[in-house]
Amino acid sequence: MFWPLYLYSDEGSTEFVEHNRAFLRSLDTDEEGTWTTQLPDGSTRTLRLRLTGAEDSLTHDPVRRGWIRYAFNLLADQPYWLGEPVRKSWSQGDMRNFFVTEEDRVTYGYADDVIYYLSPGGTLDSAVFTNDGDVPAYPIWTVIGETTSVNFGVGDRRVIVPFTIPAGYAVQLDTDPVNGQVLWYGQWNASKKALVNPIDRTAELNPASAFVAIPRGQDRALSFQMTGTGTIIAEVRSRYRSAF
Repeated sequence: MFWPLYLYSDEGSTEFVEHNRAFLRSLDTDEEGTWTTQLPDGSTRTLRLRLTGAEDSLTHDPVRRGWIRYAFNLLADQPYWLGEPVRKSWSQGDMRNFFVTEEDRVTYGYADDVIYYLSPGGTLDSAVFTNDGDVPAYPIWTVIGETTSVNFGVGDRRVIVPFTIPAGYAVQLDTDPVNGQVLWYGQWNASKKALVNPIDRTAELNPASAFVAIPRGQDRALSFQMTGTGTIIAEVRSRYRSAF
């Protein structure tokens, strides 16, 4: 991407120098920055870029004049503009504790020898995601425990998690092949909505698991099944070839 830019300050030469130095420090050939465009409806699209080169046209003394013209060359390693993330979540209706407490025995009438309660497996309400982008979009899935079995996917092609997710823990999987399709597992920080010190458990995935995208310009039904009282979160970000 080519970015012509005029940088100026009308508060004096010293202020211009400080302004120019601060701006140049914000550009880095090794670190990415984010270019954001805002559409008339208030929505945004973003593109990650890094500096590859810069030119300036010094036809005058910029310190004395208070302005300079730059020409920046920027590179996007991932060339698509990202729309805003769309997130939806679903929970199992039966919210009883997995490990039975004395209070649970009174509330639900469990026998004395009952140690844990396994909620019935069932299909949660399905949802349809629309991909209005220019290329296929891969969902990011997060499952917060507790669950004893769970699977999720697009249509009838699903990812099958073969292990129990206890309360306070979660798994997360970005199905985009560019991001490695890694199944991360760890404690769930509810306030930050993120995994804490996750570990890679991709090798344990059921080999029948399928990583499926939502085709461009189409709707696709998401489907999932869960045994337990956890929560499933799906996030989709459409990708575009242009900023508008």
